[in-house]
Order: sequence, then structure tokens, then C-alpha cells
Amino acid sequence: MLILARQRGESIIIDGQFRVTVVAITSQTATIKIPGDEQPYELGLSESIPVLQDVEIQVSSISGGQVRLGITAPRHIGIVREELLEKPLDEREAEPNSTVRSAGTESPGSGSTRSASRPKLSLNRRRAI
Repeated sequence: MLILARQRGESIIIDGQFRVTVVAITSQTATIKIPGDEQPYELGLSESIPVLQDVEIQVSSISGGQVRLGITAPRHIGIVREELLEKPLDEREAEPNSTVRSAGTESPGSGSTRSASRPKLSLNRRRAI
């Protein structure tokens, strides 16, 4: 399990395309927003929620306006704090012909459409701490 500390408004990116954002933190709960779901999820200490196939997020601790999220995922799934990306996910999604897709969608042809002029996404497969 990877543990990442997040504050209100901070996100983690799973598999280079799926954003999970902390929208609120109280002394007992953390509220997280998952793309594609209308309502955010309010999770108490030790509660968890599946976010993708084989990926689960659990609230490990809450302290001083910060929540520690435990992420359980296969080793081939990249997990990174959004601020470590070269470009925020919003900017990459707005680019024409972007290879970033919403969860559950695939690019036509399943091949890479990245052109030589576009910056390469610096998403290391090792997990960020």
C-alpha cells in the first residue's frame, strides 16, 4: 500500500489519466471526488472505496487539515501526486489531439498519437512518495 498525504484541493493521478481529488477534510472524515461520479464520497478513518479495477483508496489517518490516503494497486499502475506532473491534468486534457482520456475510454487504434513536438509526460512508473 502506498500512503500519500493530501490537503484540501490536492489530487493524485492514477494510471496517468484518473484524478482523485480531496475536496474537504474534517476531524473525522475526508471527502474525495472521483471522475464520473456526481457526488463526492465521504470516508471515515479506515474506510475505503474502489476507484478503478484493482485500485482501492483508504483513509489511513486525518490530522491537522491533512489526510493520509492509502492506495492499493498493482505495481504496473502509476500513481503520482498531481503537482509532480510537467503539466497539470486539466491542461493536458484541453490540448487538441490529447492522448489523455477519461476513465473508461480508449484512444482509437490504441497506438500512441504523441507527436515529437509535444512534451513527454514525466510519469515514472515508480510510486511517488
